Amino acid sequence: MATDYENSTKKVGCVAQQECHEEVCKKAPPSMVTGRCDYYQNRYDNYIERHRFDSKSGGDNPPNYYLNYGFKYCSKFSKETMPKLSPQGKIWLNNTLKKLQKLMEQGIVQKNYKSDINISFNEEYLIDGVNEFYTGIECRDEDFTQFAFATHPDAYTPKDFKNLTCNDLMEIGLTAKDEFTGKYYKETIYQAWLVAKELYKIGDLSEVMEHCNDESTNYLDRKIDELTDEITDIFSNLADTVSRGGI
Repeated sequence: MATDYENSTKKVGCVAQQECHEEVCKKAPPSMVTGRCDYYQNRYDNYIERHRFDSKSGGDNPPNYYLNYGFKYCSKFSKETMPKLSPQGKIWLNNTLKKLQKLMEQGIVQKNYKSDINISFNEEYLIDGVNEFYTGIECRDEDFTQFAFATHPDAYTPKDFKNLTCNDLMEIGLTAKDEFTGKYYKETIYQAWLVAKELYKIGDLSEVMEHCNDESTNYLDRKIDELTDEITDIFSNLADTVSRGGI
């Protein structure tokens, strides 16, 4: 038997669909189980389900971040990077992947997330009220992207970087290298900068660097050649982007 919602949509048509879409956007989505990469796929699917009668008004457009970044990099880090890390590196990465999802829930479901590290995000996007910003956040893709990336520095827990080996840091950095020139390169570079500043502020940057100095020369020789090629590609792409007026 058709619901009142379905009947009203069928009777009134596109005008009702637009109104229905706006009403669905205002309602907080249900909580999702965190801890696995399919969290992002579940969020994507849930958006489609909740907006299934609103496809003509944008209901078939969940936030791009869910699959194009969240699921993509969660899977990549879990499958490709995790096996290469030290025991403490595995712990850090596992905690980070989980915390990213918990902080996302804190924003879109609980509507109360404020960044501890990205203060500029709070000042620019939450100035008119935290609840107001997160109401309907999934239906505003640009705002959602800014929110999602604002959670990254907090999830990385910079104070724990001193527990990572140089190999951990290199493998983590190389896994994310594509995003320094990809669709979200500006957001990625900015969040990396915030983490670096936080490391400097809490005095752990020198300790992190010492890990690299303490590791074997053979390892460094091996990785320096690899990293040099990666950095060259990154800056070459950035230079090309600048020359074309992309920044």
